[in-house]
Amino acid sequence: MGYAILRAKKLKSFGAVVRSARHTHREQPTPNADPAMTRLNKTVGAKGADQVLAALKRTLPTKRRKDAVLAIEYLVTASPEDFKRHGGRLDDTGDGYFADALKWLQAKHGRMNVISATIHLDESTPHMIAYVVPMTADKRLSCRDFLGGPEKLRAMQTDFHAKIGAPRCLERGVEGSKAKHETMSSFYATMTAANEAPALKPKDYAAAAMGIKTEAWRQAEDLAKANAVRAAREPKTKKSTWAKAKAVKKQADALEKKQRICA
Repeated sequence: MGYAILRAKKLKSFGAVVRSARHTHREQPTPNADPAMTRLNKTVGAKGADQVLAALKRTLPTKRRKDAVLAIEYLVTASPEDFKRHGGRLDDTGDGYFADALKWLQAKHGRMNVISATIHLDESTPHMIAYVVPMTADKRLSCRDFLGGPEKLRAMQTDFHAKIGAPRCLERGVEGSKAKHETMSSFYATMTAANEAPALKPKDYAAAAMGIKTEAWRQAEDLAKANAVRAAREPKTKKSTWAKAKAVKKQADALEKKQRICA
């Protein structure tokens, strides 16, 4: 079996929440989603960006720091090969995996602070996106109390695995992994657009998400880094080439003038 996957992203402004919610609720074009399957997506709580924003404003305390994290966006999924559509044994909802994950979030943050949760079935791998207000029991807005520091994050991942992943025979991710979903997705998307990317399979994505790099993934990463270096050097290279061209032309003009004088 593959891995239980839980990621958390901090949203520090109303604009960031709205942009995320529009994507989650398909209020903007979503190239990696199948429109014919969007109707199968399921939402508990606020539906649509406007409702998510309204629920957030109702839940937030009146007094809060200007730099406070307003909401945590949680992503819950599992390795692609665990789902039946990719040959695994879990159905699209993970045989209750997402429902149990939602209960886990509600127990962790308080039921009223989990303002919206949506299961996406219109993308390649089923997953759930949840928006949570990081409110403490004594009504303080404090993301640090939930996500602050490596130890808290490790403890959260361990608890999620023990209560939600392990009962379904899913493994825990590698402790100390610094893999980031956005970074992995962006470099591969860039190479794919340039028709330079090696063929990465679901198992490569799942392993990388947990900090394990397959041979194909290492090749893709090396290529991405090489392209980045090449792009960074290109302006300097052009400038250097132009300078050399000017010098060569100057030498040629001088030589031509000298030849005329000698003639």
